[in-house]
Amino acid sequence: MEAFVDNISALRVLRSPEGLEAIRRATPLLGNEEFASHVPSMEGAEPALEALGIAGGRLHVLVPGKGSRSRVAGVVSHLHSAPLPPGSFLRIDGGLFVAAPERVYLSLATRLNGFERMMLAYELCGTYAVSNRFASGFFERPQLTTVASLHSYLAGLKGERGARDSRASLAHVVGGAASPMETRVALSLCLGRSLGGYGLDGALLNHRLDVPASSRRMAERSFFSCDLYWPEARLDVEYDSREFHGERRRMEADADRREVLKSMGVEVVTLTWAMMASEEKLDWEAREIARLLGRTLREPRYDFAERRRRLRDCIGLP
Repeated sequence: MEAFVDNISALRVLRSPEGLEAIRRATPLLGNEEFASHVPSMEGAEPALEALGIAGGRLHVLVPGKGSRSRVAGVVSHLHSAPLPPGSFLRIDGGLFVAAPERVYLSLATRLNGFERMMLAYELCGTYAVSNRFASGFFERPQLTTVASLHSYLAGLKGERGARDSRASLAHVVGGAASPMETRVALSLCLGRSLGGYGLDGALLNHRLDVPASSRRMAERSFFSCDLYWPEARLDVEYDSREFHGERRRMEADADRREVLKSMGVEVVTLTWAMMASEEKLDWEAREIARLLGRTLREPRYDFAERRRRLRDCIGLP
């Protein structure tokens, strides 16, 4: 098989454990000569796509000209005649390439709205991949790229379709999220009021705080990872993903964690699904977080309720 797998198909690779293993062994394509003369071939496609974890469904590929379009049923060809930035694709095997995370973000820009682009960037710059193959709806994996790398990739593509919108969305992204819910919490709290959020920007995601040697026995670890952390206020906002909260050992560990962080001068606020699912409860929590940050929430726009509703719809909150 010879193809430049792109767009939604490349995202499927990045959301597949098999695909990620193939990506781990891949090498970046630095020149344009191979793509410029590329003609796709679907011979041996089935085992190759199975190895990438994307067998079944349409296959989206990038081609350099109209004459290179595939006429194979189920293959969608996307035309791209301009030179590709170095590293846009990763060589999997022979003539089989998959779009790099930076290229995936750009290639999907016109298919997604602004909030969906932010969600995708949070995922690519985080340590999780969305997948319905897992009961939780995602699985853990190493970080694929960084916000700085995405900015760098987009910097030289000012005339590229979707580049402007991609850069605009990226301005609201913070790297390091460990789950889709952490992303939803970050967007809800940190986006500006004009976008339906609370404007509590400046948070770091999964920030490491080292535990003093004198407290490590109680903490049972040498450091804590804070879901959302505002350094200037020493405030840690945690999302509690547990459906049931009666696990005694976990409750004791949470209490110990809170006490150790308190001794380190760190305030802890815990958010639950029930809080995130309720506009009224989240509004109350956001005001409390703003108070702890020493900030005053800006008075919402006249159409804030409508903008908040759109944000919540787009990021998957009721």
